[in-house]
Amino acid sequence: MKFRFPLVVGALALLLQACTTVHSDTVYVTIKTDARGNISSTQLSSVTGDRKKDSMALHLALLAFYHKIPNPRANQTYRQPVKFDYTKSNAAKAAAAAAAAKTTKTTHNAR
Repeated sequence: MKFRFPLVVGALALLLQACTTVHSDTVYVTIKTDARGNISSTQLSSVTGDRKKDSMALHLALLAFYHKIPNPRANQTYRQPVKFDYTKSNAAKAAAAAAAAKTTKTTHNAR
């Protein structure tokens, strides 16, 4: 029993060391309801700059709307946050850097 705890702590330290970069984006979606409480319009209040992420945020906010607000009020405006979290490991960063260096090297050799 004495030796298992340090091994677990050591393994957790290695895992945490491998996942160092955390990046997150939050997109806000504005959802308006009509006189009967049905969704009448949606739009992005803030954007990430990536069309795919923004489109996904709009879709996710619509899917989650009735789960978060089962009985929406008539003629109301709701603001739904959608958060994207990314964790990039050191190994993934190193692989991306190596691929970029290889592409740059190939491009220079082609000239």
